[in-house]
Amino acid sequence: MMKVRYRRIVQILASGVLGLLGFSACSDENGVEEYGTPTISYTTSGLVTDESGVPIKGIQVVDNYEYAQPDTTYTDAKGEFTIVKGQVTGWKDENFKSYKIKFKDVDGESNGSFKNDSASINEMTLKQTEDKTGSWNFGSYAISLSKKLKKADGSK
Repeated sequence: MMKVRYRRIVQILASGVLGLLGFSACSDENGVEEYGTPTISYTTSGLVTDESGVPIKGIQVVDNYEYAQPDTTYTDAKGEFTIVKGQVTGWKDENFKSYKIKFKDVDGESNGSFKNDSASINEMTLKQTEDKTGSWNFGSYAISLSKKLKKADGSK
């Protein structure tokens, strides 16, 4: 009976020590816990104009990267938008091959009506702003684009 109790105590202590050692070895230099899932951070910014180059306010902008929850923002009075994503998991080497931005006019006729549109990564500029080679964090990226939207049929 004493042998069984002693062995059980040793198992509990060994499991605790191994668990602590295993988890403490999974932090990067910033203290972010990393359990084998690659991550990146990125900021997407851009300008939305009509076909003549006039900035459009109030356009809904949705980023769509298959490894991150979609995020929505709206263009400001200057037609500009920014979407910031930190520590997105599931990074793959195809470097945003599936990344898209969707544009939708949701404010009605207040600034004219525009057709919905989208932009793929091929239409954007992708620049690495921070390199984290050697860790599970693949760094930070800045993505920029300018998009011209066409007027909807019958819009002034």
